[in-house]
Amino acid sequence: MELELELACLVDVSGTAEWRRRKAEQHPEDVRNIKAARLLDTLARDLAEYEGSPLHRQLLDLSWKEGDEDVALTIGEVVSEELRSVGFYTYPESVGELLTTIIDRLKA
Repeated sequence: MELELELACLVDVSGTAEWRRRKAEQHPEDVRNIKAARLLDTLARDLAEYEGSPLHRQLLDLSWKEGDEDVALTIGEVVSEELRSVGFYTYPESVGELLTTIIDRLKA
């Protein structure tokens, strides 16, 4: 059985952008938060273009192994780490670049 998840559920770029905006309110002196939120907003707008793409399929294949809850936890951790790093340590130019980075980390 294969679980079909929308890409936006697997990689919650919009949610991370909202989180960065809250961080920007808490720490107005650190302009990286608002810049990161803007970059994440751009990526979130483009995310729908990758729905059903080969990158989405790869992520689904890596994320779903029946009965393996550890895999889901690992994927959630990797996705969260990558999204939190956007605008601070990484500056992906496209959703494809972001997804490829996530997939490469999961395959490692």
